[in-house]
Amino acid sequence: MTVMLRAAGVVGLIALAIGTSGCARVRGHSGYLLDQSLAAAIQPGIDNRESVAKTIGRPTFEGQFDKNDWYYVTRETRQYGFSQPKPVSQTVFRVHFDAAGNVASVASTGVDQVVSISPTSKSTPTLGRKRGFFQDLFGNIGAVGAAGMGGASGGPGGTNP
Repeated sequence: MTVMLRAAGVVGLIALAIGTSGCARVRGHSGYLLDQSLAAAIQPGIDNRESVAKTIGRPTFEGQFDKNDWYYVTRETRQYGFSQPKPVSQTVFRVHFDAAGNVASVASTGVDQVVSISPTSKSTPTLGRKRGFFQDLFGNIGAVGAAGMGGASGGPGGTNP
């Protein structure tokens, strides 16, 4: 009887350990490891693309619309169990170059710029006319052969007057 109680206790402890392992906090880091002292050494009007690349390396990505912007992004997240990761800290270091390739400005933003977007919703807001189910279903009736639309009276394959 005591052997069965001990076995049940061991199985219970193993089940407890496995069950609580899903509640462990997971920290994640992604992106560029930015050294603040090196970033502070970049001066507008003094440095250029080559010196920035030698000082802090190539950027995480360049600007989509303006290739004169270099972005260095780092992000730390925290996650419990199987939940979605939440940002704890984030730094976006932006270096803007002028047309000659010299540093024009340097800026840094933090986690205050992070926006939470929920892509799951029951409806998508749209501009324009609000139509019901039957208007969507039967709304094109009569529009197929309308005058000027290339129907049987004058389009390809039809008779020309």
